[in-house]
Amino acid sequence: MTRPFGKLILTLGALALLASPAWAQQRGRGGFGGGGAFFMMAPNVQKDMKLSEEQIGKVQDTLRDVAEKHRDDFGALRDVDEADRPAKMAAINKTITDEVKKGLSLSDEQSKRFDQISLQQRGVQAFADPAVASKLKLTDDQKSLIREISMAARPAGGAFNKDASKEERAEAFRKMASMRKESMTKVTALLNDDQKKAWKELTGEVIEIQQGVGRRPNN
Repeated sequence: MTRPFGKLILTLGALALLASPAWAQQRGRGGFGGGGAFFMMAPNVQKDMKLSEEQIGKVQDTLRDVAEKHRDDFGALRDVDEADRPAKMAAINKTITDEVKKGLSLSDEQSKRFDQISLQQRGVQAFADPAVASKLKLTDDQKSLIREISMAARPAGGAFNKDASKEERAEAFRKMASMRKESMTKVTALLNDDQKKAWKELTGEVIEIQQGVGRRPNN
């Protein structure tokens, strides 16, 4: 039996708080970076990625199993120096990404789209990834300014509070989405034309994640 979607979101979403100084006071559990691979639960993402009925049927269990497997890895990041945290988080995320792709037997095309949507969902945190920073050729000044924007946009965690009501979570997610959009606008304004082009190639066509549980095939 699979866990309820709401509980899965708590598990997958909590990692969005990891980079925050206040994360140690939160009760969230490890999941996927930057809001996480839970985007694969959305019906429009499953359609966009052209997942088969068999793949759709494996999404929820695969995400849950991988998240639980690496919960302790993410928990250990609390004790890592903040300057070293982005690189270590990126390494863990790469391992998780590989496991999710393998678990769902994604094709090359699906894998590429997964990477694009994943970067979109990580928001400004994606720019702290050494691989992304290298591909965009970010300057030290840009990295510093982006770090300041990212710090100011850290979520408070209300969306992942297990004791919060449905309405409180919805409002927390709404505020977080608004803050993420505002932060991305500020960051992209710092990029030159070549960097904007490179970012577009990395993220592909922007997709708005629909709320709701992805469907499972009929048995």
